[in-house]
Amino acid sequence: MIFMKEILYILIILKNMDIKYGYMGIGYHLILINLPLAFIFIIINFIFFPSLIFRGFIFMTAGLILIIAGFFIVIFSLKSLLNGIKNNKLVRDGVYKYVRHPLYVGWIFFIIPGIILLLGLDLFSMIFFTSIISLKFLIKREEKSLEQQFGSEYAKYKKEVNAFIPKIKFERKK
Repeated sequence: MIFMKEILYILIILKNMDIKYGYMGIGYHLILINLPLAFIFIIINFIFFPSLIFRGFIFMTAGLILIIAGFFIVIFSLKSLLNGIKNNKLVRDGVYKYVRHPLYVGWIFFIIPGIILLLGLDLFSMIFFTSIISLKFLIKREEKSLEQQFGSEYAKYKKEVNAFIPKIKFERKK
């Protein structure tokens, strides 16, 4: 593929990095990895596939809806996270009671696909996949750091709440 060598190089670096996490987790590492790739994919998309840029009202509307939903998820997540940081406690309320990593959910599953649909940047969709691959390596390290910081409280939270997709609980009526 186009940038397979570069992506593999980034993965090797990620696997061997000794990352120290602060309160904000791995978010800035994802930006450092994916931002240069995003610019490369956008430039290639505009140069080689200019006819694919604007697709139509339905795609643009769907993209805009995803972007707006993603920003709401990110804003509510940050609000809860900043309250937890201020009180030095594990955040389990707000969006965090449904998923352990709502900031990443907002960006990777809503905002990035929304940008792809809104602008029609086909090659930009590679950012979605590189983000998922990056998360695989970075999340393990972030969660290990959280387990060290919060101990059994985080281990219990990890068992109760999924990382990215909320658990659906069905209750039977008797």
